[in-house]
Amino acid sequence: MSSLRTKLLISLGSFVVAVAAVEAGFRIAAAKAGREAAEHLRGSADDGRPIVAFVGDSNIYGVYVNPEETLPRAIERLSQRGGARGIRTVNIGQPGATSWVVLEEQLPVVLAMKPLAVVVTCGLNNYSMVRPGAGLGPLESLRFVKAIRRAAFNRSVENAPREPLAVGAGGASIEGAVANTGSGTTALVMKPRDGEATPFAIVHRHGEVAFQSLAAAYGDDLRKMAALAEAAGSRLVISTYLAGLEDYFKSITETMKSVAGQHGAVLADTATEAQKAILASDEILRRDWSLERHYARFCELVTRDRHPTPLGYELEARVVARTLRDLGALPASTPIEEPIAVIQNVPVVLAGLRRLDGDELAFEVTAKPGDRLTLLAGGESVTDWSNLLIPLHIGIYRDLNAKGMAPITGVADASGKARLAIPARLSDALAKPYIVMCFVERGGGGVAGAAQTFLSERVVVGGTASRAADAGR
Repeated sequence: MSSLRTKLLISLGSFVVAVAAVEAGFRIAAAKAGREAAEHLRGSADDGRPIVAFVGDSNIYGVYVNPEETLPRAIERLSQRGGARGIRTVNIGQPGATSWVVLEEQLPVVLAMKPLAVVVTCGLNNYSMVRPGAGLGPLESLRFVKAIRRAAFNRSVENAPREPLAVGAGGASIEGAVANTGSGTTALVMKPRDGEATPFAIVHRHGEVAFQSLAAAYGDDLRKMAALAEAAGSRLVISTYLAGLEDYFKSITETMKSVAGQHGAVLADTATEAQKAILASDEILRRDWSLERHYARFCELVTRDRHPTPLGYELEARVVARTLRDLGALPASTPIEEPIAVIQNVPVVLAGLRRLDGDELAFEVTAKPGDRLTLLAGGESVTDWSNLLIPLHIGIYRDLNAKGMAPITGVADASGKARLAIPARLSDALAKPYIVMCFVERGGGGVAGAAQTFLSERVVVGGTASRAADAGR
């Protein structure tokens, strides 16, 4: 019996040693691969300038904008003001990336480049995805387990059917694809702005989940990023989402704030600074709050799916650049104005809406040529419509749509005008007075998420508005 136990212990010990040896080999190989990728990136355009690296998801990559309009490039331009040599930015953000993809696949590459700082925005995709290998427990942390999973994943990507990516400027298609690798799994195959394409697995989550249940693991990922950056002689800058104060983003923003200060990590709170700039730049909005006026400003900064516009990235750049300057990653003499400077001279213009003479239910909309218009009507309240809060209760409108009433839509003509009318059946069903407004979609190249969305002035039918419309202000 004793001999058998000894043999079992010896066998188990040999297995553990073998696993440790294999794991060590994979870790060495992974480190070598990271250094090679970093050298390739550095050598592709190395001009001796210090590097600031950017990792994260589509907000870092810069969907719907041109390469020179992204956050990293905007910061690089700021660093070169007055003829300064400035910094070189490296952007390996990828649309769809989760916090664990950033931690395990993006961060090691850029840290090998010895950057002064690493700027990260990620976390939103954690809502809709689960970690590959979730449920394996401690085994998942082993490199050779990940390597086996990666090999199987790469094989599935090679022969998978692919769908194009409409994430280019204005929603244009770009080189790359989403590969369908199996039931509930896909892979993103595309080049980041800098560096080579590295497909990563997307395992879709079934059903909705509250971010509170994900916050602990997300916070751990951010802390690990900060610790790795600190160990590499760099600093982690956690940049909030520009829409980070909206309900869907709030838990992410709070988690980001909770990690700031740990392992040298600092926060660039673009969300708070954006809202401050919106209010500070509009005297009317400070005096008389309205959703339509707020969104007229805010939606100049973000698209319908809350990605920054070129103007939004310019505002973000000033917040992040000031943070980098405070860290010493940019010279103290670098001139960086307040974020409000980006939008203070951009006029707040609501789409016009007026009732046509002789027809109580017909309206003229004044917008921009090609704008897509939806006329809405309902009592005074707050409702979500296509990812935009509107000051109308449109339950009856939606009920009648479900019963066959066509949406009240149109397109602004070459002069920016369109005539839209409220159907009598809708007007009769609404208690009076009720409010009429127009929901406006602009641009996007047919990609809904890439469009900018706005609201028109309001018109009251059958009574007097509880608050004056913004017309003529």
